[in-house]
Amino acid sequence: MKKTIRDFDFNGHTAIVRCDFNVPLDAEGKITDDTRIAGAVPTIRYLMEHGAKIVLMSHLGRPDGEPKKEFSLAPVAGDLSEKLGVPVWFKSVPNVIDDSIKAKAASLKPGEIMLLENTRFRKEEDSKDKGLQAPFAKELASLADVFVNDAFGTAHRHHASTAGIADYIPSVMGFLIEKELKYLGDALENPKRPLIAILGGAKVADKITVIENLLGKADTILIGGGMAFTFLKALGVSIGKSILESLKNIISMILGIANVFSDIMSYIRLWAVGLAGGAISATVVAMAGPMLGHFIFFIFGVILLLFGHGLNLVLNVLSVLVHGVRLNTLEFSGHVGLTWAGSPYKPFSDGKKESGS
Repeated sequence: MKKTIRDFDFNGHTAIVRCDFNVPLDAEGKITDDTRIAGAVPTIRYLMEHGAKIVLMSHLGRPDGEPKKEFSLAPVAGDLSEKLGVPVWFKSVPNVIDDSIKAKAASLKPGEIMLLENTRFRKEEDSKDKGLQAPFAKELASLADVFVNDAFGTAHRHHASTAGIADYIPSVMGFLIEKELKYLGDALENPKRPLIAILGGAKVADKITVIENLLGKADTILIGGGMAFTFLKALGVSIGKSILESLKNIISMILGIANVFSDIMSYIRLWAVGLAGGAISATVVAMAGPMLGHFIFFIFGVILLLFGHGLNLVLNVLSVLVHGVRLNTLEFSGHVGLTWAGSPYKPFSDGKKESGS
């Protein structure tokens, strides 16, 4: 069971909280929608009431690893202070953490709050190189005793402030993530019909397993965002210059699943070879002597080895074809699309078709 903030005694401890303060700002840097800030308040209030020293962190926009003033969290600090009715200490530091930030975190008193600058001011935050990301995650962890993740919108990303930090200090979830997980769990396990699932984002490949899981549970799946264009393209609808994910990426992901399945079968085969070969060799040795027994075991091993490689190839092909039939992402006729409950779903069949191949 995942631990929540109710499972930790915060009295006298410093909690570093990953919030989702990625709010929209106007041209003057004023917040135009503070819904996400309001959503973090219950968790922060709970920590205040239970004697925690609180360090908040979040990203805002896409500064691409550089300290850009237009992406500063300064407006968030002011808005949050008004909502909580207490001061929220904030200092804009280009590197997010420096000696003054460390000193402030160490001097916090129970119930006091500080907010770090935009974590994406550091290129290490969302780096795909774990070796580069880890030192920043460790640096964030050094500011506190426990990590509270309450940023549901970014919880799926392996960033220094969302996942990496949990490698160094205990972690629990906040009320916002707890609420979302409970809602999703109830919706999938005991849904009120009709159940409509809405998916968005740009990448199709990393959502294939999600779609596959929802096919047997949802009455309707609505696909929007950038990934919708990949399906429209597959159905032959013109998408102009809209974002499109390469089929190569999707196929690579499916092949990865097949390879994992094949590896599992390889281990099973090795165990089978050992057990069966040992049993046969022991029987033959007892009946015909050691030399003939070892020879027969050798021949048996070669046969199983050749059979095993053939089996791996068959399993790879079958695994890919199974995923292809389920999602129509691999059909050699050239059709690529989404399969809905076993039959091709073509809601845009009346749309404009592309000419040519």
